[in-house]
Amino acid sequence: MPAGVAPARCPGDRSADERVRMTGGPQTRPTDPTITVIIPAYRAEATIARAVASVLGQTDPDFELIVSSDDRVDYLAVLAGLGVTDPRLRQVSTGNVGSGEAPARNTATVAARGELIAPLEADDALTPDRLARLRA
Repeated sequence: MPAGVAPARCPGDRSADERVRMTGGPQTRPTDPTITVIIPAYRAEATIARAVASVLGQTDPDFELIVSSDDRVDYLAVLAGLGVTDPRLRQVSTGNVGSGEAPARNTATVAARGELIAPLEADDALTPDRLARLRA
């Protein structure tokens, strides 16, 4: 593409920055976490609670957790319905349905406040000391 020419955008296309602003974006906190765990989620209602619980059960509490919805599901509501809530938990959205894992990860990465990014699949789990070992 020639210099100075912007790529064509379809109506409704939004950049990751615009999508983060639309979903509440990064919130200010007195101190930013060292690690941001990102979970891309697509049709993950049946598995997301286990993945999130494995992060919330870490021995190192210095993290934030971002669920990136790629199916327009309110995963915070799904989790709250299962009794899983935490102030370190946030959700962003790709604004699409089925756009893929990469756009979901990119959207979460834009919203991340941590120095380190730790990806986690919605159907996987971390060992309780995983984030502590990541910082070591």
